[in-house]
Amino acid sequence: MDRAERLISNRGSRRILLCWIAGLLLAAAGAWLLSGKIAAGFLAREIRAVLHTAGGGSPTEPPDPARIAAGYAQYAGIGVSEAAPSQLFPDYGAVRTAAFLALFGFSALLLTGFALCAYRQTDRIYRSLEQIYQDCLRLADHPGDRFTGYGSESGSLRKVCSGIGRLSDRFRHAESALQKDKQQLTDFLADFSHQIKGALSVIRLNRDMLDELDLPQDERERLSGEITEQLDRTEALVLEGLKLAKLDAAAVQYRFTEQSLAETCRIAEQRVRPLFRQKGIALTLDADSGILFPHDRVWLCEALENLLRNSAEHAGCTETVIALEQLPGAVKLTVTDNGAGIPPDRLRHLFDRFSSGSSAPNHTGIGMAIANRIFSAHGGALTVFSAPGSGTQFLAVFCGQPAPSAEPQSGSISG
Repeated sequence: MDRAERLISNRGSRRILLCWIAGLLLAAAGAWLLSGKIAAGFLAREIRAVLHTAGGGSPTEPPDPARIAAGYAQYAGIGVSEAAPSQLFPDYGAVRTAAFLALFGFSALLLTGFALCAYRQTDRIYRSLEQIYQDCLRLADHPGDRFTGYGSESGSLRKVCSGIGRLSDRFRHAESALQKDKQQLTDFLADFSHQIKGALSVIRLNRDMLDELDLPQDERERLSGEITEQLDRTEALVLEGLKLAKLDAAAVQYRFTEQSLAETCRIAEQRVRPLFRQKGIALTLDADSGILFPHDRVWLCEALENLLRNSAEHAGCTETVIALEQLPGAVKLTVTDNGAGIPPDRLRHLFDRFSSGSSAPNHTGIGMAIANRIFSAHGGALTVFSAPGSGTQFLAVFCGQPAPSAEPQSGSISG
């Protein structure tokens, strides 16, 4: 857009033009009025000088009232006096015109210079705004590009550019997060479908064998049991997968209530105690019932159950201890077993979904991922300490109010 188009299309430039025209008109009116007063004053001084000279005074002397009175007496017959209207004298028009042109010319020069400076500055701002507009269009098509700043460091235009730049960065980060979420969803669906296909392939194979082969009764019962086991595993996988999908999508509405954390641990312990009794593992709860912390009991029980089931099914331990301790400004929760420990190569991926590789019945491979997300939502960074032959300890420290910003950490100890 050239200057003519900017002048026509932008209201600010048109206002400057209108103000310049209005200023010229006001300057002309003011110069005309002031020039009349200047001409009248100038001619009045000339009349005083003439009367002074006619009364016997010297032209080089200041007018004297006595000599002016004497001169007035000589010219009284022809009407020359200080009170005579200036407009009656022939030089009045020439003097007023000269004064008007001088005043109006000076005023017009000042107004024109000011208007030109204002227009140039406004036009520069409009050019910068057009560049900002073009940059915004470019960012809309290429979000990864950087936004360029215009104007002085402390000017309003630079502040506008800074705001647009921050908005662009947030859009870029949002797009990056969206792409990351889409990739995670794609990976989750791929892993999830792989797990489902594995279970369904076993079910289909066993069913075909039952239908097509003449097998002994004990073999048929074994195949039927495998089908039932895979159906149970598929059902658990679907349920756990839906929970993880809700957690990943931040679609869970937690109901944080300040209540006994020890009671929550006791409920989780009671739910898994039959499994521990079946495997001959001693389960102990060491918690002070007076420890209160805002949490969602349903979801935190889910997380604790996953930790305990992981200890019972994969640790190969004989004892598991749930301990709850009140610290200054925090609450410490640990789940410790005396099992075989976790190898370092698996420890790094413990909280990744479908990463355990366990073949335990009804094992879905996503329980630890669910537990980690629930603990993070409650403000407890879940940390695991383990080494082969040294057992495993899961540690969560709840500090203050729940804050879903904590990231999982992993570490290892020896001995």
